[in-house]
Parts: sequence; structure tokens; C-alpha cells
Amino acid sequence: MTDPSVSVIIPTYNYGHFIEQALSSVYAQTYRDFEVIVVDDGSTDNTKERVAGFPETRYVYQAQHSIIATIARGIAEARGRYVALLDADDVWMPRKLEIQMPVFHANRVLGLVACGYELIDETGSVLPQRSMPTARSLLDLKAGSSCLPSTWVFPIDLFHQVDGFQGCVGHPWDWDFLLRLVLRGFALRPVHAYLVQRRLHTQQQAADPRLLLEGKLCVIHRRHRALEASPYRWHWRQMLYGAYVEAAADYAATGRLDDAGNYFERAMRLWPDMISRPATFFGFLNGMNPYGYQTIQNTSRCLVDFHARVRRMVALAGRRHKRRAVRNGLDPEITNSALGLGACMVCLRAGALPRALAWLGRTFIRSPTETAQLFRMMAVRRLPGRSPVASSSVDGKVRTGFSCRAAIPSGHKNRAGSTP
Repeated sequence: MTDPSVSVIIPTYNYGHFIEQALSSVYAQTYRDFEVIVVDDGSTDNTKERVAGFPETRYVYQAQHSIIATIARGIAEARGRYVALLDADDVWMPRKLEIQMPVFHANRVLGLVACGYELIDETGSVLPQRSMPTARSLLDLKAGSSCLPSTWVFPIDLFHQVDGFQGCVGHPWDWDFLLRLVLRGFALRPVHAYLVQRRLHTQQQAADPRLLLEGKLCVIHRRHRALEASPYRWHWRQMLYGAYVEAAADYAATGRLDDAGNYFERAMRLWPDMISRPATFFGFLNGMNPYGYQTIQNTSRCLVDFHARVRRMVALAGRRHKRRAVRNGLDPEITNSALGLGACMVCLRAGALPRALAWLGRTFIRSPTETAQLFRMMAVRRLPGRSPVASSSVDGKVRTGFSCRAAIPSGHKNRAGSTP
């Protein structure tokens, strides 16, 4: 029997109510040269019975382990030359493999091919937010910038060359894997099409912010020496910045403002001008809701609360950081204007134009001079945090999506002259 070209690995734990949709989306692929392996990590629900409805699927059961061990077990069972991952609660579009696989055939030195994804809720309804990785966002490799593993396809031999997935509880294994691929000289290539639907639901549990931060810092320091000897030698300061900002957002989302202010202050030390950029707060407010802004009403309701929390957090960090803020000429009114414009950008992304205008008006009334100054800065360079990406959709039509860029630009110089 001829080995398949692609091995689709689906790790699962108590997702029996979702896995049928995931499997149906795989078997609906127009690209047919694949096998499917479901690795059940000790489920206690009816996952096995649901998978039995797809007789071509190889079902592997194991005692409960980590997500890294579960995927590694699936790869050990794989017979294909390429691996495609799919979370049991996510869904593929019919042409995903058809669009991604020719990219490998055209370029044999690729380490990984990714794609864009949409968000869906528990019932499968499409939500306003979408994410499209770009070559820049994949290569920037800032903490938390890795794309969704359900969008990945990569050669199985490269997986073994870079020693597979590594880490423990709270460890960002996906980001670490991308980082090691790049440090070994393999390219990461995005396909500009929305080919995956990522499901947001209440069964997903947010990890402890402390464990997440410790995992990111572990990766950064473990790879520091390799980064210093690579073309990405200046990225480690950007990674630290991203790790601290995301930790601040995680703590602020849970109401722990003292901890949030502490890590926000550490991020300010790496890049003092961050709090004068709307893109900083656009990403902050977006990241504080663990399930995304599912509806316009939810956007408005959550945003008021999150806006108030971030203002208090910035005030706490500013008081601790007062001397540095004064030395760098940071204006509290500029910061408040940047926060208000960040809230406006969140509403625009959710499709809530009236509420976006309301936030804009409120910000302009409170600080007209500073808001106008930020608008002039945004007119000189492209709008921070959102860059238009022309992308081919699954039906072949060209659509324009938006991809979040990290707030810190490449090669940015702080006032001391070093590159964070």
C-alpha cells in the first residue's frame, strides 16, 4: 500500500461533541492524498464512539498526557511525508490542503506553510474577527505571535531535525517550534487565504498568566545564545517586550491590576514610547477578552470595563515609573488618547462603526490637542496594528483582510540608541 502524502493529526480530550465536525471537514478536502490519525488523550466522553463513525480514521487511545506528548504520539504513528495539525474543536475549509500543498512542491526548503483563520462560536456561527499571518508576522517571532497550529503543514523530517515539540505546562511549544525552524534556516510561508475556522467556546480554559509568562521567558533565555549568533540577534528584546505586554493583558483581564501594572512597567523599560501608540492598546483591549468580541453588543459592554481597567493599570505603572516617564517626555494625555483610539480600533474591527465613532468623539473631547497629534502621526505612517492584506478566499474571490502587527516596529531605536 502506498504511503499517503499528508498525515492529519487530531489530538483530542473530551471533545466528542466537536470531533465529528472536525473529521467531516477533513474528509471533505478536495486534496485526497492523506490519512487521518485521532489521538485520544484519555477522554471520558463518547469520543471513541463518534470517531468510529469514520472507519478510515486511525484511532489511538492513551492515558492522559500533555498536548506535546499527544501530538508526538500521532506523529510517531504517521506514514505521510508531511504533517497537518487540526485541533478537535476546529474546522478546515474544503480547499485547505489543495491550496497549501503546491507551495511545498514549488519550494523544497520551506519549513512550514500556514494560512489565515476565521473565528466561530460554539454553534459554528462565524464571528467578526479573522486573522491572516504575513511573512513579516511569522518571521518577527515575538512572544505570542505564532499562528494557529490548525493552520500548519510541515515536513515530518524537519520535525525530527529540530527535535520535535518541546516544553512543559505553560510552555509555548508552538512558538518555540517556529523559532527553532527559523534558527535552523528554514523559511515560514503564509498562504493568504482563510482556510481554517477556529472555534471559541466555554470549554476552553485560560492558562495561569504566571505559567504562560514563565514558559515564554524560558524559551527566550534558552534560545538567546542561538539568536545572538543569527540574523535575528536583536529579536530577543522584542520577545521580552511582547512577553511582558501579554502578561500585563492577562493579569488585567482577571482584575489583578497590581501585577498587570508591574509587567506593563517592565515593558515600558524596554520601549518607553509604547504607551503613546494606539496599536499598543488595540492589541491590549483585544487580548483581554479570552473568547474574543463575539457580538457588537458584547464588544461595547466589555470594552467599557476593559478600558477602565487599562487606565488604572497605566496609572499604576506610571506612578512607579514616573522618573523614566518624565525623562522620556511621555504625556499622560497622549497615553489616554492612544488608549481611546485603541478602543475605537477594536470597535472598527468588530464592525461596530457607531460605537467606534462614539469612542473617537469621547477621546477627542477629553484631549483634543493630543488626539489630533496622534492622528497626524498615524497619517504619516500606516495605521498601527492593522495592515491590509489582499487574500484569496476559498471561493476564489479576492478579499481584503486585516492582520494584527506587533506594536513595536523592526529596528526601532529607543532613546538610549539600542534596538529593543
